[in-house]
Amino acid sequence: MSRLALVFLLFCVADFSQEDFFTDIDQTSKVGVVRENLKNPRPVFKTVEQEILYDHLGETITRVREQKILNLSQKISKLDDAATLPVSLKKEYRERQKSLDRLRHRLADRHVDSLLNVPYKTLEGRQEHDVRRVVAEQAQQALAKVSEENVETFLDSWKVSLVDGGARQTFVTYVAFVNLYGPDHPLSKGQLDFLETYRNSFKEQLKEAGPIPKEESADLAYEVLRKHVSMLSRPLRSRFQKIQLLEESLGEASDDLRETGLILRKMDFQKQILLELLQKEGLKISADFDPDELEKALFDWLSSSIDEQRRLGWPLLERGVVVYGFEAQANPLVRLKAQKTNDLLALCKGKISVVSKEFIGLKCSPYIIRLEGDFSPVVKDGQEVEKGQILAAFREVNLFNVTILNSDEGGIAVDLLSFF
Repeated sequence: MSRLALVFLLFCVADFSQEDFFTDIDQTSKVGVVRENLKNPRPVFKTVEQEILYDHLGETITRVREQKILNLSQKISKLDDAATLPVSLKKEYRERQKSLDRLRHRLADRHVDSLLNVPYKTLEGRQEHDVRRVVAEQAQQALAKVSEENVETFLDSWKVSLVDGGARQTFVTYVAFVNLYGPDHPLSKGQLDFLETYRNSFKEQLKEAGPIPKEESADLAYEVLRKHVSMLSRPLRSRFQKIQLLEESLGEASDDLRETGLILRKMDFQKQILLELLQKEGLKISADFDPDELEKALFDWLSSSIDEQRRLGWPLLERGVVVYGFEAQANPLVRLKAQKTNDLLALCKGKISVVSKEFIGLKCSPYIIRLEGDFSPVVKDGQEVEKGQILAAFREVNLFNVTILNSDEGGIAVDLLSFF
């Protein structure tokens, strides 16, 4: 790291918000962490589909977790006003504040650990001197330089920086010094020493036992699944629609505090019903909600649903890169890019309806699939094909579109492509 980059980074630290820092962490996860995650090791996958589902679900949960920690910080701050309330209400509000803070610390602990399982990705579309990119890349490099015996201390410092503004700015400065002078330099050690009190407080908070508000766990499950509604059953999709209608009403009632409060309570109630429906359909989340179990529970449940019900397979032998994602009925298209393989596969058992160098049509009830790209086809019009059979090889361009032209579900229910 150049001295100019360090000056630029430290100059920006003073205005470095919690929202900015979460963006940095998200970018760090996309750069890829070289340390192995021993606490939560990456699973061994049987299929490419399982690996894709795990990683994209993980990315969704990461974004939801980030926003949840921010929202909890705001709620906790507002509950500070409980000091002015009557004694009868003060105790109730303080207990709620403690329960929200417990959840916030658990989420922060899980958040950093989970980032160690995120695969390597390149940063695109960033300006050369974007502070978020600078911090993300330097935090990644700093972790690689830290000795094995100090990795836990580094990660604990990272975790507490998610819930404390003072720790956040000190951690950013520490990362900059580690990359410029090394982890053993007095300046680096000094910043790490400053973080010790924060780390100890964070660890003590994690030890505190106590229930997590049910409405908060229900909200987490809702936010994770809301972008993947088309993978859910009809009763679950119907429940999501009710909550979304309440969200629209909330926007219209923003100036009426009483009406806003009533809508928020209705939303909490509907989300709790949603969580109960999810549990009835097989989502294994305990009553005493633990954030650590959420990812595994959702992955197991969704992968099981896909294995049992999906009709469409993945069109590549590798995970590839999702360049453009699926948008339900509005634009049922996924744009993919192959990286390691050169073959396009049939997504289902069906019949070839049309073949050219630019596109291939595939019929497999209830879907009509259009594959667009730069192909050298190995199939003919009218040919029957099996799922996973090679349809074509990529020519000069390995970027292609998969469009679903028809579905009896009005979307791509419980199929992997709808995940994007």
